[in-house]
Amino acid sequence: MSDCSPLGSMVPFSMRVLHAELPQYLGKPQESLERLHSMRTVCQTIVDNLEQGLSEDSSMINLTQKNRQESLQLWRSRLSRVMYSMANCLLMKDYVLAVETYHSIIQYEPQQRVQLLSGIGRIFLQIGDIKTAEKYLLDVEKASLKKGGGPTDTRGLMNRSFVYLSQNNYSEAHSSFTEVLKIDPKNPVANNNVAVCLSEVVPEPAGGPGAAGPCPEPP
Repeated sequence: MSDCSPLGSMVPFSMRVLHAELPQYLGKPQESLERLHSMRTVCQTIVDNLEQGLSEDSSMINLTQKNRQESLQLWRSRLSRVMYSMANCLLMKDYVLAVETYHSIIQYEPQQRVQLLSGIGRIFLQIGDIKTAEKYLLDVEKASLKKGGGPTDTRGLMNRSFVYLSQNNYSEAHSSFTEVLKIDPKNPVANNNVAVCLSEVVPEPAGGPGAAGPCPEPP
């Protein structure tokens, strides 16, 4: 999708994001951050212009209300997309800034609040701060209930499962992931972690490590 402004780049926006993200996969996260920061500045400037009644390039071109709202929605979405990429890149360097970036995205994508809080909670699980993680994941459960999450919403169960995993409570984690699979049998993350939990919970069979285990490899 190319820029909506006639004065904008002809390079599709998704390709520009990909170009900015590429260095981090080559071991150069700082270069990615610099490129993404430049993109964020452009997106933020355009959003500010539109919110102030100007056109994307700050000129006084008259836009219909419909066109302005569509353009504003598009550029807010692009700004959020760039910030997602920045947060993912920051996880390699500075989880605190990554968390702050996720919080900033909520401002532009409030409908993604539950997913973003869930992601923040899992970041804290990864670094071993279980207490803070549980706080965020509790907020996720409250927000899901307020949002009217139905019986097919597995996010709360998945989060609880990851908390159990971080505590090395494989028995409870196995039970929780199993509940997820009852609702979503094809969930790949839950299926994989059920196998991991089983390998930790089931005692090693007689005969030592070389004996047949409880989770045989598929044929």
